[in-house]
Amino acid sequence: GSIITQIFPWIGQKLGLPMSAILILYSMSFNLFYLVSSIILYKLKAYQWAIILAFYQIGFATDAFFWTNNEIHQGVCYLSLSAGVWYYAHAEIRSHTWLLRTLAAVLLFLAILTHPLVIPVVVFVLGFMFLVKELSIYRNRDIGLVVFSFIACLVKYFLSKSNWYDGDKLNQLSGQSLSSWASFMDKPAAQVFFPELLLSHWSALIVSLLVFIVLIRQKLYFILACVYVFSLIYMITISMIIFDYTRFYAESQWMVIAIFIALPLLYQVKKVSKSIINKITIFVFFIWLFNMVGPYKSFSQRYEWQTSILDKMETKGIDKLILSDVSSQTIDTLKMSWGLPVESLIISVAEYKKPMTIIVNQPERAKGDSKVFLSCFEELPIHKLNQKYFPLDSSTVYNIVKYDSF
Repeated sequence: GSIITQIFPWIGQKLGLPMSAILILYSMSFNLFYLVSSIILYKLKAYQWAIILAFYQIGFATDAFFWTNNEIHQGVCYLSLSAGVWYYAHAEIRSHTWLLRTLAAVLLFLAILTHPLVIPVVVFVLGFMFLVKELSIYRNRDIGLVVFSFIACLVKYFLSKSNWYDGDKLNQLSGQSLSSWASFMDKPAAQVFFPELLLSHWSALIVSLLVFIVLIRQKLYFILACVYVFSLIYMITISMIIFDYTRFYAESQWMVIAIFIALPLLYQVKKVSKSIINKITIFVFFIWLFNMVGPYKSFSQRYEWQTSILDKMETKGIDKLILSDVSSQTIDTLKMSWGLPVESLIISVAEYKKPMTIIVNQPERAKGDSKVFLSCFEELPIHKLNQKYFPLDSSTVYNIVKYDSF
């Protein structure tokens, strides 16, 4: 599913565009994908899913807003398009319903295949649609949708099991004891979820309270219980696989909870005054903007740290650097420091005269081989990199320097 955004840098390098232009294209591609998808949903009159796609991106996203290339977001976008096409196909009698159903199925399969966390979203959406009688166990097409979704989820599960990253997460879950599940509040992510809801995720909190009020007034107690229980189970599950809390990473996993709370509200929105909904929508958006000031400064600081190191490397004539004894405070500034080798290489190509790369706190990776690039998780022969953009010097080895002395 990521081809929809990765094709932009691929085309850029085929055209020989400068790295700075490729970076802009790549950054734009994600928002362009969401925007075009929202316009399509609007044209299909699937307004609920256009709104869900928007709220998904602000409900639990502060630091996570800057991690645009996470495949969860593309998966949710495909899922929204799939639901919109399905809605359009059955909103009224159409001559090409079978073609629209096929398109919805392809988009649904892409959504699930793009990221495993789309699976709980599919489960929730299907369950909710049966509760509100949008789907029925007495319609063959709806039963077919459930069977197809189950098969797609099964395919993704087995593919994830064989993937080193997703497989490790699944093994973490299956390896947890009953006592570990019972003490989920001891997990770092669970401990900060509710405080963060009160401190940073005001948009999600406001909508959650609105959902509570609307469903209580409509006496839809079972649906209300399903929304909150499902959200809690999802949060607990995510907490079991996040050992070290990093805000932008945890938020990217929590963001789908926005769908769990928004979907029921949108199906009851006609019971609320349009004036109230408009005011709350504007308020929620501006509250999110207010909460983005801190993350913006935080990621600016992170970028400035990288460029300050690259400035010194350029001055000292160093192209490959391993910084040792980097303090935990600096590591916190860098969010997840494992991305530095690639990030620094790309920044140096875009903004400096020669390619340079940085690693922190991994001196054991230096092996004196000048022809190797130490990437995030692997060692790559320099000659296998795209030499037009990344002509790293293959005659120099990595310099190991203590951070404070550098």
